[in-house]
Amino acid sequence: MKDLLYDLKKQTFYGFPEYDYFLYMLSILTNAHTIVETGLGRGDSTEIFLSSLSNLSNPEQRHLYTYEIVLGKSYGVFDKQETVDRVKSKNYPSNWHLINQDSTKATYDGSLIDILFLDADHDYHSVIQELQAFVSHLNKRAIIMSDDAYGSNEQQGPDKAFQEFFKGNYILLKGGKGLAIKQMGE
Repeated sequence: MKDLLYDLKKQTFYGFPEYDYFLYMLSILTNAHTIVETGLGRGDSTEIFLSSLSNLSNPEQRHLYTYEIVLGKSYGVFDKQETVDRVKSKNYPSNWHLINQDSTKATYDGSLIDILFLDADHDYHSVIQELQAFVSHLNKRAIIMSDDAYGSNEQQGPDKAFQEFFKGNYILLKGGKGLAIKQMGE
């Protein structure tokens, strides 16, 4: 495990090693069984979560649900099907469920969610709709996060949505990509 963590620190998906490490360690330290993420993009967070779930005990009993409409390109640059094929080719032992559905209209029927990572459309209305779609499925101590939570006006959507939805009771980390975080039960 020590060697794996050392290797992960050297690896960077997003270009912010501390951000990748944070997502990885959050999954490990919470002993997450079920993670839901919205948005696939390049598959960076998908691989981080699958890697962390695979390094916990009984990885075959752990699940990552990714909500993404898999047609076309993400941000007009990344071919989503290539991303899906690349992630699948790595044969992570944990269960990856790619749900070809708009995350703002999501239906979820899995077990209670330990980590909810909102990383699809970062505008205010989309984040609010995603929160509404998943909040009733959260573990009582679940952690909810959204990246790109500050910066230009179009990236203030997650911050504004968390501010309203959680009545200001959340943390905003302003390093790297900006991360809004809320732990339920607090």
